[in-house]
Amino acid sequence: MRLALTALSLALLLPSVATAQANRPAKGKGPKTVELKAADGLQIRGDLYATGNKSGPVILLCHQARSSRGEYRKIAPRLQAAGYTCLALDQRSGAEWEGVANETARRAKAAGKTADYLSARQDIEAGIKWLRGQGYRGKLALWGSSYSASLVLVVGSKSKEVSAVLSFSPGEYFRPKKDFVRSAVGGLAKKPVLIVSPAKERKQAEPIGAAIPSAKLVIDAKILHGSRTLVRSPLAETLWTRDVLPFLKKALR
Repeated sequence: MRLALTALSLALLLPSVATAQANRPAKGKGPKTVELKAADGLQIRGDLYATGNKSGPVILLCHQARSSRGEYRKIAPRLQAAGYTCLALDQRSGAEWEGVANETARRAKAAGKTADYLSARQDIEAGIKWLRGQGYRGKLALWGSSYSASLVLVVGSKSKEVSAVLSFSPGEYFRPKKDFVRSAVGGLAKKPVLIVSPAKERKQAEPIGAAIPSAKLVIDAKILHGSRTLVRSPLAETLWTRDVLPFLKKALR
């Protein structure tokens, strides 16, 4: 009877243990703080998670509204451990995330810079330029969360430096520019694109996906808004192993 109870107890504990393992940050070398400049002169702060291989693939990580580069403190180490150099930006449209202040947003406010969603596009473009300027030659993926999930689709469509795009919860966030994103993603037709969205946001994600022939859509009721779904969702480990890592391996090989 004691053995049976022990086995039952272990069985009950396994799901919670698996979830904890999925949400635990992978071991990595830790980020290095870097500084770069946008086209309008604003100084941008970022966290660089380097693998030491400048010819390997790179990922530019962009956060959601009211957030910072801290959004990727539990995501970037896992990508780094899988062989991807990552740069997590503080964009000018953002705030603090889990204790990590958005230094770029603070500077933008102090300098009187425009800091709406669309103005953060130049921060993303500056991130691409900085990575190339630092000698990172491998294929480059853009990764966005919420409003930046839409911005990376737009930037990725225009930039020859971008090989693939991961978009977590995109939408037509740039009012009053109706259908702005859908009309600006034609250049992604031959680039791999992964769109991840909660089921409750299906109506805003599906039209964008339909405008991109190469896009793979992952929509589920257990998915959370933005990149945080890879940390906080009960579906986190499934998304990592079934969708995100296989997509990156194929798109950036």
